[in-house]
Amino acid sequence: MPKNKDPAVLFYTSDFLVGVSGLTMQERGQYITLLCLQHQSGHLTEKEIELAVGKPSADVMKKFIRDDDGRYYQHRMEEETEIRCRFVDSRRQNGALGGRPQKPKQNLSVSGRLTYTEATENLPENENINGNINENKVEDEEFFDCDSMFNIEQRFEKRFWPAYPRKVGKAYAKQCFCRLKPSVELTRKMLAAIERQKRSREWLAENGKYIPHPSTWLNQGRWDDEETKISPLFSDFDPEEALRLAYERSKNE
Repeated sequence: MPKNKDPAVLFYTSDFLVGVSGLTMQERGQYITLLCLQHQSGHLTEKEIELAVGKPSADVMKKFIRDDDGRYYQHRMEEETEIRCRFVDSRRQNGALGGRPQKPKQNLSVSGRLTYTEATENLPENENINGNINENKVEDEEFFDCDSMFNIEQRFEKRFWPAYPRKVGKAYAKQCFCRLKPSVELTRKMLAAIERQKRSREWLAENGKYIPHPSTWLNQGRWDDEETKISPLFSDFDPEEALRLAYERSKNE
């Protein structure tokens, strides 16, 4: 893997503290040093590891995976590095195309003040005259084109969790969702499946008793379940129609 020229990567401090809770301070130093070295140099050989931190403990090395060439890497650092690279590339491409179009300059009226119409026309699309954010615009921005961990977490908090009818085990469900790293398209597919399954016979039975936990639904890929026939909430039996059909049969007998 070529050397990474980007000096930064998203670093989630809470995840790191949880991940090193079973390590000594010396082992934590070895671990963070190797993570930084991987970010800058790619997958690491045993010699590179020993030159950087000496002989790391077995607990530290358990956090790394060996690739087909026998080099070591930590999968989360690998993923975050790739996400950061895609983000930087997308910004670079936008810059090459001239960036975002600039808003037209505001022209003052004869009195030196903007009229109400002029002021509102020149506001950004997602703001009104009071500076409030348009809710629909914000919802669209939650599906930003860059699949960073922040945006994925926002998709869970603002879209998946409000839509899922069984509100249990949120913390674990969020871990499962973020581990999947669903794209914009997959997130929309999940939401559509949830809305469809909410009306299914299984999910309506016994006040939602058989609705799976959200973590189970995610881990089992239940958005790909085949659509089942929707059960009506009320009987569609029509007594007048039944009497008419009985009368027609009696005439033919």
